[in-house]
Parts: sequence; C-alpha cells; structure tokens
Amino acid sequence: MNIDNKRILTEKITGIIDALKGILGDVNSDGKVDTVDLAQLKLYLAGLTDLSEISKDGADINADGGIDTTDLASLKLKLAGL
Repeated sequence: MNIDNKRILTEKITGIIDALKGILGDVNSDGKVDTVDLAQLKLYLAGLTDLSEISKDGADINADGGIDTTDLASLKLKLAGL
C-alpha cells in the first residue's frame, strides 16, 4: 500500500469515527440536544442554511436517510421529553 492509499484509508476511518461520535438530535454539533438544534433544523428545512455531514446525521432523527418535517416533529417530541 502506497502513501496515498494509506492517507485515503486514514481519512475514511477518521470520517467514520467522527460520524459515530454524533448525537441524535444534535443538529449544530455542540454535544447537546436543545432548542438551538430545533432552530437550526427549521432553518435547514426552509432552505436558509446548510448542514455538515455530521450535522445531517444528527438531524436524521428517524434514521430513514433523509431530513424532513418528520425529523423536526421527532426532535420537538424529544425536547418535550416524550
């Protein structure tokens, strides 16, 4: 394996580890789930902001591979403790 292949493999592994560190519902990647995440998700769904890949993983609450109003409703319920 040459140096370039090792670098690519290391980057892929690092990306996987970073994704696993994400917290479901933590849309702004600050390590907690709160109303700031709710606001960020609303802005994203309105097309007013973009999300990083890790943020997208946190925003996909129902883990269906997409981010939509179902995730927004799920985040609202999570914040309400339901």
